[in-house]
Amino acid sequence: MYNYFVYIMNSGESREEQLFYVALIGQGCIYPAAYNTIQINQTGAKVYFSNPKNIPNILFNFTSILTLPSQIILGPFHLMSKCLNISTILLAINRTFNFLRIYEGLSPIVTMIKNVVWDLRIFITIYFILSIGFCLTFCILGIGNLKVPGIFRDK
Repeated sequence: MYNYFVYIMNSGESREEQLFYVALIGQGCIYPAAYNTIQINQTGAKVYFSNPKNIPNILFNFTSILTLPSQIILGPFHLMSKCLNISTILLAINRTFNFLRIYEGLSPIVTMIKNVVWDLRIFITIYFILSIGFCLTFCILGIGNLKVPGIFRDK
């Protein structure tokens, strides 16, 4: 929910309204953090962190909570704010897939998606490297960059 408000600081509203929206979004971060804190207290920190499935939950809590002050202090277009938002979104997608396993009708689909992504990890890695490589050629040529002299720049 709160990741869709990345651009709150540049929405053109007053500073008080922006802080109000950030506070509303922050309330959405409270429940997952409280839930994990209660689990840590009930099971003990050693038992909780010995299960590797709990690490993404803690990372999700930290990134979602750190996103808010970074947007207020640094702004939503700062590199740190963007990286925190990207990591929070990726962790949220993972959590959503885990929650969908609860429903009997969706469990086979979620399992299939996870298995397919795991089986295709080598292809996805090579595809990612090739995509970045092809993108870098345009970056080196300066296509679309007004600061780079040459015939390839936008006019």
